[in-house]
Amino acid sequence: MQGHDVALICSADDHQSYLVRKAEALGMTPDDAADMFTDDIERTLSLASIEVDAFTRPRRSPNHATFVRSFFMEAAARGLIEARDYPSFACPTCERTLYDFDAVGRCGYCGAACDGGLCEECGRLIGAGSLVEPRCGRCGTTPNVVPTRRLVLLISQLERELSDFHASPRSRPHTHGLWKAFLADGLPDTPISIESTWGVPVDVPGFDSHRWWVWAEMGPGYIATTATLGEEWEDVWREANAEIVQFFGYDNSPFQILLHPALLLAHGGYRLPDHFIVNEFYLLDGSKFSSTRNHAVWGVDILSNVPVDVVRYFLAATGPETEQTNFTLREFQNRVNHELAGELEHCIRLTATGSGVRTGLVANLVNRAQMVGAALEPQAFSMRQATALWADMVREAARAEDATPEERAQALSLLASTAAPLMPEFAARLWGVLGSPGDLRTHPWGTPASTAAVDAMPAEPWFAAVSDAQLAASQR
Repeated sequence: MQGHDVALICSADDHQSYLVRKAEALGMTPDDAADMFTDDIERTLSLASIEVDAFTRPRRSPNHATFVRSFFMEAAARGLIEARDYPSFACPTCERTLYDFDAVGRCGYCGAACDGGLCEECGRLIGAGSLVEPRCGRCGTTPNVVPTRRLVLLISQLERELSDFHASPRSRPHTHGLWKAFLADGLPDTPISIESTWGVPVDVPGFDSHRWWVWAEMGPGYIATTATLGEEWEDVWREANAEIVQFFGYDNSPFQILLHPALLLAHGGYRLPDHFIVNEFYLLDGSKFSSTRNHAVWGVDILSNVPVDVVRYFLAATGPETEQTNFTLREFQNRVNHELAGELEHCIRLTATGSGVRTGLVANLVNRAQMVGAALEPQAFSMRQATALWADMVREAARAEDATPEERAQALSLLASTAAPLMPEFAARLWGVLGSPGDLRTHPWGTPASTAAVDAMPAEPWFAAVSDAQLAASQR
């Protein structure tokens, strides 16, 4: 809509170490568990009207493992990956080396409960030297610390290049502050191989029993997924005039802002991302979502019972962009019933039925549409701001009851086109009712449809109130 050639890519997280344990608990093979979870993810994306241009399942992709293995061997040849003895946890009871989620305890930096790979609270990478009161995640035994031979990425040797990369903030303040904390602590050389049978095999001699650590695998995995769109799209990772924008949650920040850029620099053949769009934790009734405790509202459930645009609107309006925000089903119901089934419905009817001769409405809305568009640009990306600005457009249109019929029709066409990224089904329906020409998805941003008309506004409501029964059906 703004004239950019854009592709959205995504990949399943097949090779996470916790997947093996989860599969064991479910009585499934890791392959079957990975497929089950990914099926749910793809169904949720579809129900949410999120159109992904390339979605890969690493275990099923014909080129993922080949590309990842080649990437790491090329990086190793440049001298920034080396074999080292690295302190690791080993459980004497289970007779296993404990990686990531297999060890649990408290963060040595902030004191929060965490696992042996990452502290979700403060964002620090956690190892045997920084996990306090460690215990085995399987049996609860206090583990020993033993040296294990692993392949280590020499991030400390890339401090100058990474500092130059982060000199201009590329993310929201909290994540940029995490980068500064890493720098102040001293950039950590990080092991990127684990002894396992699950994951992408390591080709380095002497490490036949190792797999590339999944968090490292994800870095070149993005490039492999992009390549499935065609050779010209893989070149995006080499072209200076392209833009790469990555979206992730704060708990993934260490990998996205430190590990992956370091891997790209170590390889030397690809460029680094331009922007990081990072969300904080979205709480449910005041605490973190937890599938283990069934403290969750599953996307498949709510999207199967509530119109997709209603869910998208609320999530955009309340998303945790710079701080943690809280979701409750009751607030969801109250807000969307007031703002969509109530206020928006009233405003559209008022705009469609007004009469008069005053002009100037469309010019005001065009200016506001440009503000909505600016809020969706990577440099200042904020769905919360875009949603609030769009709601202001709705109220502005409703106040102009004395605008000419032509201006009112054009105003509604602007409301439809600027709603497209937020509520695509509503936007397409309003666009069609107005008889606006062309494809809404390619209509120039902030430009009213000159032939729009308000003569055939339907009698049925644009949004029905969300009922208690719908809420109940959205919970497992």
